Formats: sequence, structure tokens, C-alpha cells
Amino acid sequence: MEELFGIYFPIPPLSIWIVSGLTTFVVILLGIAGRNYLKASERFKEIIYTELKGIYPKIVVYIEPKKIEEQITNSIIPIKTGGEIFKDSLPSFCVGCFRRALDHYCETARKTNWDEQLALQKFHNSPTMPVYVKPKENLYKAVNDLLKFAK
Repeated sequence: MEELFGIYFPIPPLSIWIVSGLTTFVVILLGIAGRNYLKASERFKEIIYTELKGIYPKIVVYIEPKKIEEQITNSIIPIKTGGEIFKDSLPSFCVGCFRRALDHYCETARKTNWDEQLALQKFHNSPTMPVYVKPKENLYKAVNDLLKFAK
């Protein structure tokens, strides 16, 4: 049977070397891309944690609402810049979702009104308090959506 296969489908010895060389090349490229992704994701997480220090993942000390709003607003540009750099290390099928998550974070950070958060805490069980006013949860969700891409 092998003799018949060799007669009809001859495989020159040089092609085995070419195929193994190409396979090795692809594996090396995937390893480099994975390493670049890990470095970029660590840098992106560092930017987020640095810019939102004291606010995310938990508010560790009391900060005045205006200072929190100012810190969140000032974090938009560095996080957006870091996200644009990090986007280049993502696989192409993730870039669109990441861009939407980054835009959602920027929009949430711009619209965050921390006075509403204080009102929510003060009148937590009040029937007149609107349900949609949860700036802290909205901000945390937007940040978590960004961090999902930087595992």
C-alpha cells in the first residue's frame, strides 16, 4: 500500500524541511505576539489602577465628591491613550469590542456625577430615588469591561 501511495503521491524530501521550517516560524511568531500581549496588558492595567487610585477597585478613604469627579475626568485621556496603544496588541476580532468598551468608559467617566452617588447612599431606600442613578456601579462596570480585555 505504501508503495502505491509513493508512486501516485510522491513527497520530495525537501518539502518536509520547508513545512517544518514554516511551522516553526509560525510558532515563534505566535510566541512573540503572546509575549507582546502580556506586556501590553500589564501596562494597560497599571495605567487604569494608577489613574483610578483610591477609587477603583474600592474607595479606600473618604474623598470629596468634586475631587473624585475631577480624578475620574482627568483619567479619561491617559486611559484612552493607553487603550489605543493596547489595542494594537489585541487580536483583530477583539479590537471592535475593545473600542466600544473604551468609548463607553470615556462616556461614563464624563457623565459621572458623584453627588448622585452621595444622594443614592443617603436616600438608599427612598421610593422617590430613581433606580437608574447608580454612578459608582456604572463606572465600575465600565472599568471592568475594559479590564476583561487585559487578562
